[in-house]
Amino acid sequence: MPSYLLVNEVVCLEEDVIITIDAGLAHRDDLKSEWTTARHSVEQRPLSNVGIGEIKDINLVGIHHNGSFTKVWISMKTVFTPWILVASVWYWHRIGLLARPPVLLEKVILALGVSMTILNVPVEWLSLGCDWTWMLLLEDAQQGVFYTTLFCFWIIFCGEHLVDQNQRNRLSACWWQVGLVMFGSSILLAFDLSER
Repeated sequence: MPSYLLVNEVVCLEEDVIITIDAGLAHRDDLKSEWTTARHSVEQRPLSNVGIGEIKDINLVGIHHNGSFTKVWISMKTVFTPWILVASVWYWHRIGLLARPPVLLEKVILALGVSMTILNVPVEWLSLGCDWTWMLLLEDAQQGVFYTTLFCFWIIFCGEHLVDQNQRNRLSACWWQVGLVMFGSSILLAFDLSER
């Protein structure tokens, strides 16, 4: 017996409807190979919000990364990595030409450029020839280095306006804020290592 009634071409659900959600995660190595199922789950739950009237609209969000996305992403990383590296080297060369020694903020901007270069290194090319299970951990470490450097940059940049003039160019003026970011990043790295 169906769990719905048609009234004036409108679907009306009965009170004891059970909804079934069948979800799976699969991948394939190339366009010609067969799909390999990694995870599969079937959930059955009673539909709890019945009798609320006619359902007019349902919005579902799905994320689908196909081969074209991966090609564009890796090609962008491949193109932009040398540009960011050249920009960082050029920046540090220009700072070195100044008559004064580099200040703390300029050093942190260089560290941010180096961490962005590390983040954008296309290590995915290496996974084409080898089956490396630690690639996700490496990508998480790359993102961790970048975000840690970014948070430290913002702490030092905002701290430039809060500290005295004679303390402005010293890392010791904001050591506990930077130390807190480093501690939090190391805790997140330990969590990621234990999770994998």
